[in-house]
Amino acid sequence: MEEFKFDPIDILRFMPLAIRQASKKGFLGELKKGNEVERKHFVLCGNLLYSFMKENDPSTLCGVMFLESSVTKIVSNLGTLALSITAVGGKSVQLTASNQTELVEWMEAVENSKF
Repeated sequence: MEEFKFDPIDILRFMPLAIRQASKKGFLGELKKGNEVERKHFVLCGNLLYSFMKENDPSTLCGVMFLESSVTKIVSNLGTLALSITAVGGKSVQLTASNQTELVEWMEAVENSKF
C-alpha cells in the first residue's frame, strides 16, 4: 500500500477557507503535562482540526490534526472531563470545554467529520 503524502503548504493555503467554512469552532482548553490547561481556538473543517493561539488570526497556528481514522472518547482526568482524540500515528490531545454539553457537541462534530 502506498503511503499517504501531503504538502504542508497546501494545508496552509486551505486554512483561510477552512476558517470561513468550519463546521465547528471555538475556544477549548488543551491539557498539557502536569495538568496545565492551555486555552486555544480550535477550527474543525472537513477531517482537519486546526488549533490557534488567537481567534481569527491564522498567523498563530499551533497545529493541525488529521482526524480520519482517529479515536475519540470522553475521559476523566483528575475529575475534569476531557475529549481525548488519538490520530493515526499516535498523536493525541485532550481537550476540555466550559461545560459537558459543549464537550459532547465537539465529540459529535469530530466523529461526523471522519466521513
